Amino acid sequence: MATSVYIVEDDAAFAEVLELYFNNFPEFSAVAFNSAHAALSRIISHPPDVLILDIMMPGMQGDELAARVRDAGITCPVIILTGLLSPEEAERREYCIGNRIVAGKPVPLNVLKSLVHRVLGHK
Repeated sequence: MATSVYIVEDDAAFAEVLELYFNNFPEFSAVAFNSAHAALSRIISHPPDVLILDIMMPGMQGDELAARVRDAGITCPVIILTGLLSPEEAERREYCIGNRIVAGKPVPLNVLKSLVHRVLGHK
């Protein structure tokens, strides 16, 4: 069964790129959402295996969405993307908090895929 990856990113073009990238691999089934509000009910009704969130979004931000998901009892790993840290700084500081990883934007697609495998405990 494919690993479900939900992508919540307000930049529609970037969200589509991520969705298409992950869906190119048979081990993933990715769905992109352009807002936290659009994603929340789907996440609660059908929790993903991995959640990739942009931190800065209009309306509900990524950290608030992550908190609501956690409050609903969903414990899937979360990868938070932010332009506030460079990929090098995020890697250097090894920003891991619980079941969350914070990655700087822009993040190379192969690195993001590696992060997904990492949070799932794959080698």
